[in-house]
Amino acid sequence: MFFIGVGTSGSLGKYGARFFSNVGKFSHAIDDPYYPVSPSLYENAVAIILSVSGETEEILRLASQFSLHHCKIISVTNNESCSLAKMSDFTVCYHVPIIRMADNSDITTQVPVTYILEAIGRQLNK
Repeated sequence: MFFIGVGTSGSLGKYGARFFSNVGKFSHAIDDPYYPVSPSLYENAVAIILSVSGETEEILRLASQFSLHHCKIISVTNNESCSLAKMSDFTVCYHVPIIRMADNSDITTQVPVTYILEAIGRQLNK
């Protein structure tokens, strides 16, 4: 399993990878959108892609790469009609207000994302 995100979503991806590894599903987090992924790693893989907006150019590029190699894509995003959701095999959407600071820093709550990742991980553990 791959967990993919940048910024705060990248940090949550690291958490998700660790959580899933704890329940017995080897996982790797990618928080650098330019991280090279060997084509052989795509085989039978699942990519859980985290993005508040679902419109980040680098995330969409990575999602496209995973899709091109027939990797299943699960998106976790705040917008079910975003580009990432449309590219995904399955989308889990949460609906919270997006909060941006004056300097454009995003402080949107990530509590729903943490819950979603843990809920999926617990289901896998069953």
